[in-house]
Amino acid sequence: VRLPDGCNVVNAHADIQEAVTRAKGTGEWLTDFYIAGDRLENWIQKGEIRMCTIGKTAFILRERPAFWQTYFVSPDKASLAADLKAFLSDSDEKLAIFTLGNVDELHETIENAGMRFYTGLDRVSKFVKEVGTPRFADNAELAISGDGVEIQQIMFDTLDPYSDQIPDIDEIEKMITNQSVIVIRNQINSEIEAVYCWTRQGIANKDNYLMSREKYRKQFVGIKIMDAYFAYAADVKRHTGWIRDNNIASKLVNDRFGFKADGFRQEVFVYNI
Repeated sequence: VRLPDGCNVVNAHADIQEAVTRAKGTGEWLTDFYIAGDRLENWIQKGEIRMCTIGKTAFILRERPAFWQTYFVSPDKASLAADLKAFLSDSDEKLAIFTLGNVDELHETIENAGMRFYTGLDRVSKFVKEVGTPRFADNAELAISGDGVEIQQIMFDTLDPYSDQIPDIDEIEKMITNQSVIVIRNQINSEIEAVYCWTRQGIANKDNYLMSREKYRKQFVGIKIMDAYFAYAADVKRHTGWIRDNNIASKLVNDRFGFKADGFRQEVFVYNI
């Protein structure tokens, strides 16, 4: 691993909090680091997080299978531009940064530091005026414990590893435990044809993922799993997900079910990718 000197493994949540507080300064600080609570603690316990401070900017890195997901906390644009450039000059690793919210403000800053714009993702939402009673569609069922390995493989085969933030197997298994994953299984060999998973938050479902095996797509399994999802999630008032700029198939399916872009956007920048 070649990262800047001082990028050490994080062993405690408090270490990150202290570095973030220092980097914020007293003005209008900039960040793409919105991870906290049990999720961050899980990553720390698995040894996936490293952190360092370059100049005035704190960089938090999460090790992924193919790259390092890179977060920053910086007091201002000038500091971020200079510190990110210095950070990149001392790294040979594959890196990706996700910006959220003020993407226009950060786009030029991050590109000028040496990263390449990779793609964007728009958040889409659907609001339901009247909720109903959840039910199971005949062709779908809840995923069961142990399905995480197969589901993650479908994710790697279907999604973009650098921009779609594919969850770890233990995170998928947690969604399964929370009854937030439904699947369509092949009636002959029992393999999973399509998956829909989400995170429940009150009366809303967020971070929805739709995936299907390519060999079953001509059988419209994407539409079938969406139908099954809305039957099962009939008591949910708001549904949200993210669609990558070049994911035309996902756009078509989400348009069919009434999802609309709501103005929130992420941009992904990469280095050595």
